[in-house]
Amino acid sequence: MNGAELEPETAAELLGSWDDWIWDPLWKQWHLDVSGDDGKMCVFASRWQVQESGEWVYVGRVGNSEV
Repeated sequence: MNGAELEPETAAELLGSWDDWIWDPLWKQWHLDVSGDDGKMCVFASRWQVQESGEWVYVGRVGNSEV
């Protein structure tokens, strides 16, 4: 969602209901399976941060550390 100029409420609507989310015991986070033709992909329910410009940025994970 980074750079997509979406507010968190709009992003939440696009990502569906919490019934669609799956607990990942390895990452210890909830995720949504958004796999497509490009292969397996997941969106984790990590934090969002607002930049000084007012743009919301998704803060995901790389390995075991947060970005």
